Amino acid sequence: MASHDKYHPLRFDSKTGEYYLPLPAPHSNIRLTAPRPTSDPDIQFVHMNDPRVYQHMSGAPFPYLREHADAWTSRAHTESQRLFEAIERGDNHIDGCPVRAIREVHEDGSDTLIGDLGVYRESPDVPWLEEGERDNDFKSVGDPTIVWLVGCKLSRLPGS
Repeated sequence: MASHDKYHPLRFDSKTGEYYLPLPAPHSNIRLTAPRPTSDPDIQFVHMNDPRVYQHMSGAPFPYLREHADAWTSRAHTESQRLFEAIERGDNHIDGCPVRAIREVHEDGSDTLIGDLGVYRESPDVPWLEEGERDNDFKSVGDPTIVWLVGCKLSRLPGS
């Protein structure tokens, strides 16, 4: 995955050693990266125990324990690595987004995890899927009829 490839949206940060997706202005201080298993669990733990976040979450345990943060970050990081490997192999379609950690980049170049943006295949057991969409999990990657779910959480708005 060449960071100079004009057809590829991901860029490479040599300081952090990771690929990222920059957001356009006026949010150019925001980037999406893969989860970081060494530092993200601490922040994830705080976010998921903040009532402004957990009151709007479904399916997440409460209270959200440190081991929940460790396990979630580990799974998300492993999934990102799997998706990056698919990109490296040259797969034209992948079944998720490898850059899901939302980070605010500060003037000194440091960044702060402020949220998460997940892209998943919608579960086949949700009531709003039509009968023909219930085989969502079994459709081939790249199938345009796949129903996707996008989930996002922000601990705060950038700059606040």
